[in-house]
Amino acid sequence: MNVLSPAHPTRPTLLSERDAATFFRECFIDELARAAWRDPVQYRRELLADSPRLRGVLDEAARTAGWSRPLPEGHARGIALSVTRGVVAAHVAEVSLDGDAAAQVHHMLAVIDRGDGVPGLAQSDAASAGAAAAIANAMAALQARLSLQGAQT
Repeated sequence: MNVLSPAHPTRPTLLSERDAATFFRECFIDELARAAWRDPVQYRRELLADSPRLRGVLDEAARTAGWSRPLPEGHARGIALSVTRGVVAAHVAEVSLDGDAAAQVHHMLAVIDRGDGVPGLAQSDAASAGAAAAIANAMAALQARLSLQGAQT
């Protein structure tokens, strides 16, 4: 069994309305991108045409994660963008399914723009707010790919 171990300290928390809104918004944006047959990063870039700060964080996350590089067979990436109390974060997750169809998270990247530069609770919240959405988006991309492969056979 694989356990995702965050690089930052954890604390007990309930999913806040803000985190839930981030999760649903980011998953919905990925669904819209998939319905339009568009790459999720490019789709978000177009939506963020008037938001250079958010677009910059998104671009840095995609570049650092190697978004355009091919993945091993059976792997998929997901991306999510969140804003928490002025802190912008983009998360990229790489996932696969093992032989028992259990999800494995291979990589998780977070790019954070602290805004005012003062570390604190908002930075910690931002470091985790989009992680679940990035994983969910990667899993959805993987499921969509598997469905397409099944339909072609």
